[in-house]
Amino acid sequence: IKTLPDNALVVGHSNTTPELTHLLSGKPVIKLSEKDFDYVFQVIIDGPHRTLTVLKSLPHQESKLPTEYFND
Repeated sequence: IKTLPDNALVVGHSNTTPELTHLLSGKPVIKLSEKDFDYVFQVIIDGPHRTLTVLKSLPHQESKLPTEYFND
């Protein structure tokens, strides 16, 4: 995915998406539980630079933010 010349959309589950996002971005990414279903992770790859944006698709709902991260 890192070497593709075009955009890519990756869809996954709470147990795979954070780790894949970390591997693509090189940035710490929150670990999610099965109850976390409203996050969107955007990784922008611009040459050697990686930008990670985390969006919550349902910001009006209260939810506990995860406190564990993938960052190895």
